[in-house]
Amino acid sequence: MSKNVPLLRRAIRLVKSGDLHKARYLLAAILREEKSNELAWKWLVETYPTPREKYLVYQKWQKTLPMSREAAQGLQQYSTIYFPASQLAENNNQWLVKGMPISALILLFLTTFAFSFWFLNSNQSALALPEPTPIMTSMPITAVKGSTPDLDLADAEREIAGLEQVVAGLEQFVQVGETARQALESENSSLEAQLSESNQIIAGLASTNAGLQSEIERLNAVIAQQNLIPQISILGDNLVYHFKNKNGQLLTFDIPYQALVQTTEMTMNASRYHRYLSVRAGNMTGHVLDFRNFVKPNNFKELMADLHQENVDPFQLMVESWTIVSQVTSTSHSMSDTPQYPIDTLTSGGGNEDKAILLASMLKAADVEWQISMVYVDSKSFNLKHSPDYVMLLITYEGQRWYVDPSGTTMMPFETVDGWEFLIQ
Repeated sequence: MSKNVPLLRRAIRLVKSGDLHKARYLLAAILREEKSNELAWKWLVETYPTPREKYLVYQKWQKTLPMSREAAQGLQQYSTIYFPASQLAENNNQWLVKGMPISALILLFLTTFAFSFWFLNSNQSALALPEPTPIMTSMPITAVKGSTPDLDLADAEREIAGLEQVVAGLEQFVQVGETARQALESENSSLEAQLSESNQIIAGLASTNAGLQSEIERLNAVIAQQNLIPQISILGDNLVYHFKNKNGQLLTFDIPYQALVQTTEMTMNASRYHRYLSVRAGNMTGHVLDFRNFVKPNNFKELMADLHQENVDPFQLMVESWTIVSQVTSTSHSMSDTPQYPIDTLTSGGGNEDKAILLASMLKAADVEWQISMVYVDSKSFNLKHSPDYVMLLITYEGQRWYVDPSGTTMMPFETVDGWEFLIQ
């Protein structure tokens, strides 16, 4: 099993919760070590919101894994979105439609010109004034008022007026064609500008991708200055956890990858070994899952030894341990039948029973002679036994008893709780 499985699970949860920035860096860290992890590539695509960015990630994926069918399908899908065929067809249609009037106008103009030339030549006798006959030579012009020459001149004037209208229409068509040509030139300039901008963006993304590894290393180096607590980083074969202590100062500790891989495998098979406890309320008897089997203190001994040196008083050590658990992401505020082992919860977050298991594991790892019990209570009233749906811890030390709520918002132990108590051996 890959040692990056827990980190991948955490990244997927971050994507689903909308925290794309954190998820992107976790997935990039995974792909730095496992370039062939196609599930990590798939979720990395989901951290980029725009089709253009998704297209570039699929392009990088296919370049890294040329035989990946999923990368090829994604690249094909987003290439049609980023460079849609409909847009290209529309542009071509615009050129065709807007270009047709110009050629049509030229053809119409030439046809009309030829027709007019033929018409004028073929009707020259009708449009020209006839030569006067010798008989009419000595007659005054007024004597032939209403004769054929006056009628032919009126016809010619009407023909000329008609031709002038045709020419005016042609000029209007030419003007429309010129407007269309200018629009096409403007659109072509706009497309060229968009192409230039796209090339700049692609170059910028390539540069960003090239510097991704150094950026991850930089983030690991300055994690103390980031207000991203809790946080996990990778250092060699260890997972490094960053929390804050009860005084608000940075607290860092590490756990080997191998321990996380082992607990993940144990969690997958845990349902085979579930045991149940009987609980009685009045005349009713029920059963609850025994969470004590999930308490595993071994991986926390070094951490608790360091905390004990700074918190000699057992109560302060308990407060410090609760402070760490309180920063773990809560996925549920009620008890469930799918508990996790403590390292899984520390890495990926968990529900009410998971936080109780984590806190019990840490306290059991401390070199303090206290007794710790799982306490099943009714979340509606901690002082009334009715329906167990919530887990707390009872910590007993030198006659003192503290009921602690691992999922609570404040570290304020309860003096009394009416629940079902089961000692953790």
